[in-house]
Amino acid sequence: MTPETKHILLIGAGHAHLQVMVQAKTLARAGARLTLVSPEPFWFYPNMATEVLSGHYSLADFRVDLRALTERYGVALVLDEVVSLLPEHRKVLTRMGRMLDYDFISFNLGAQSSEPEGDVLVDGSYPLTPIRNIIEIRNEVETLLELEPDRKLEAMVLGGGPSGVETACNLASLLTERAPQAGWTVTLLEAKARVLPGLPDQAARLAAQQLERVGVLVRTGAEIQHVQSGRVVLDKGETLPCDLAVVAMGTRVQDLFIQANLLTDDAGALLVERTLRLRDHPEIFAAGDCTRLWKMDLNRSGEFAAAEGPLLARNLLAVLRGKSLKPYSGRARSMIISLGPRDALWIKGRHVIHGTWVLAWKHRRDRRWIRPFQVRSVSPHSVSPAS
Repeated sequence: MTPETKHILLIGAGHAHLQVMVQAKTLARAGARLTLVSPEPFWFYPNMATEVLSGHYSLADFRVDLRALTERYGVALVLDEVVSLLPEHRKVLTRMGRMLDYDFISFNLGAQSSEPEGDVLVDGSYPLTPIRNIIEIRNEVETLLELEPDRKLEAMVLGGGPSGVETACNLASLLTERAPQAGWTVTLLEAKARVLPGLPDQAARLAAQQLERVGVLVRTGAEIQHVQSGRVVLDKGETLPCDLAVVAMGTRVQDLFIQANLLTDDAGALLVERTLRLRDHPEIFAAGDCTRLWKMDLNRSGEFAAAEGPLLARNLLAVLRGKSLKPYSGRARSMIISLGPRDALWIKGRHVIHGTWVLAWKHRRDRRWIRPFQVRSVSPHSVSPAS
């Protein structure tokens, strides 16, 4: 390693950073060493998560071993969480007290579930982020059915966006299989006038039809005040009892960027150029749900995050070589929403298609995307120190 070697810190494992890591050797030849900072040794692929509920996927199917991946590509791994960013010193502080230096830094932190303001999630309430919670949700359902097999289970899904619709459909599939005699109720609550707000009307109509078909009750115009143990309270005081509440009410960004006095939008997302670079701090890059691209209104979706990965890798390589950076094209990307084990929606712009073949296409595409990152360790797991 030469004195000219540049240290690139990757903060958070996500769609974009996984694609940067597989280019680590190319970046090393350009004079960089990479360090990934992640609070956990595994990353879970969001696009496959809700279908773990219906049993289509197992834990191993949608999990990436970050130790094995970083070992394969020569990336240092720090299992820790960044709690403070000091851009004027090009340092970050971690929860375990590490102070890490960088020449360039990239954030791919994702976002957190938005709970009702001031609410503290209680037993029986699960946010959809972090993604690993999907395993706990399935385990909770299995436990409730095992303890009281004849009990009618009441489940609530809070939020009617793509994740909420996917969760409700796949949760209904699980209960249809595991509790056909006892009976069950899955209720989807959405504050707006229809499910899938912000997406085409045809998508909302088809999703509503499928939700009804699989037995999910949908209540729109239902603003949630707070979640208590065993019940959900709406804004007008109506109380809905439940055994399980899944929070899928949109996302919010961590306060890290605001505390560092970086330019953010109202939700705390980092405002970056279309090159995924911060305008006032050219050493800072970011991608995925923790960002907002200047003058572009993109949904927070894994489709966009995955598209940003190759661009992020290319632009990090370009900055190392002193070459010009490429902007994100912003072209329309497709989105596929699982509607249970027999149907899915494919949405691209205003075009909407659905059917069993769409779901099969989604399965093939998701497995193909995650496969390059599911590598096995060739030596005992170790975590590399970084400074």
